[in-house]
Amino acid sequence: MDFRRFVVVIAVLLDMVGFTMIFVDIPLRAEDLGGSGWQIGAILASSFIVQLLVSPWWGRKSDQLGRKSTFVITTSMSAISMLIYAYSGTLWLLLLSRMMSGLGSANVAIAQASMADESEGKSRTIWLGRLSAALSVGMIAGPAIGGFIASKMGSQVLGLVGFSCSITGAVLVWVFAELRGRQPVKTQSGIRFNSILREYPKLAPFVTLSIIAWFALACLEGTFARLLRANWDYGQREFGVIFGFESFIGFMVQAVLLAWILKFLSERRLLFFGYLMQGIGLGLTPFAPGFAVILLLSSIYALGTGAASPTINSLASGAVPEDRQGELFGMLQSTRAVGFIIGPILGNTLFDLAPGAPYYFAGIVSVVAALLVIKIAPQRVAAS
Repeated sequence: MDFRRFVVVIAVLLDMVGFTMIFVDIPLRAEDLGGSGWQIGAILASSFIVQLLVSPWWGRKSDQLGRKSTFVITTSMSAISMLIYAYSGTLWLLLLSRMMSGLGSANVAIAQASMADESEGKSRTIWLGRLSAALSVGMIAGPAIGGFIASKMGSQVLGLVGFSCSITGAVLVWVFAELRGRQPVKTQSGIRFNSILREYPKLAPFVTLSIIAWFALACLEGTFARLLRANWDYGQREFGVIFGFESFIGFMVQAVLLAWILKFLSERRLLFFGYLMQGIGLGLTPFAPGFAVILLLSSIYALGTGAASPTINSLASGAVPEDRQGELFGMLQSTRAVGFIIGPILGNTLFDLAPGAPYYFAGIVSVVAALLVIKIAPQRVAAS
């Protein structure tokens, strides 16, 4: 195994652990500081707004300054965001922390480009797969670790541990990795749907469905800690366990179960059942009597969204020719930003009306999406 590339994988894993550790605590901390629903949502969304604005710039800088320098700079910014979070005593400092996190978010795209630079063919696929696995492990481990630290030692220690994770990754890459740049970095260049949608109008339903999927996830992530406290008096530890378990279920669906399920269901039926399960899991969660049922409903939601997300991508890819696939997936990547900007703001605003309101709304929207699949998503759209 190439040690220099393995160091990059470890650095990405450490940064993702730090990022998701912090996420379990942000809504509750903002609420404790007196934030209203829309303010909490705006703080959560700010990272994705900044990410949309600066990702293209970081891509160009990576080509100019080199992968290694740019990766270290962006990962250090991610670490600084967690240090700010550790000492955030006001909503403004929380906002600054999340905006700084958005500034450093290009490190994953830079790491992906570095893997493409340093390998070819099957080796490239293997190393990109290892990078994806590191992201998934970070999504699973981070919330569980963060929930434990926040509940036992408080938000300041949580921020300092997150800072330590990211800065360790930056130092490892600076000392041990040797990254050379050849391939351009593929980053989000803003929300640009018009061009490809005009040429391939059959893509429009998939854009809508993708936004709904990301909106539902953002609604859940942005309000779940508040719901756990309001309805069951649970804290960050329970949030971390549930969210980590959800991430594990989603990973297992996409990595192991999806190929088996597709032997029995068409992509359209899988997409229908995915959205239906997502809606059921979300809509019933506020009625759960306790932890075990919450975990069950979270599993139903995770199974649904784990099946729906790659299926949308697969169906959409059949609607455009091979030479437009990069543009297509860039557009689908932008739908994630749209969902994660709208979801936290609307979800937390609805939460102030009633704790269960964002879940009823996201659940209804997901069920409507399932019904729309029957009408608008063909078995496989042929590229024209």
